[in-house]
Amino acid sequence: MLEFEKSGLSAPEFTKVTGLSYSTFATWLQKHRRKRQALPSATKDQTVQWLETVIDQAQAAASPGSTLLVRLPSGVVIELAEVSQTPLAAALLRAWEKSVC
Repeated sequence: MLEFEKSGLSAPEFTKVTGLSYSTFATWLQKHRRKRQALPSATKDQTVQWLETVIDQAQAAASPGSTLLVRLPSGVVIELAEVSQTPLAAALLRAWEKSVC
């Protein structure tokens, strides 16, 4: 959907260029727009808000079965099973922020 919106083409032009069936694309576009309208307004602008979290290494090591869940407004969930995954999660979130802003 993002490619269509970036293209600046009309739906018929986009389907011709991509080789998609117009009726399939129109149905998909309608579903996408309904889904977008149903999202809470906070997710529509895709604003990323950063919170600082301090992880106590000793406490994390003492509770090996615990995980940290990061839930994004889009519904994406990142689960960190180990403290060592924190830098990777931060890099993923920064990349995501750049892609939506």
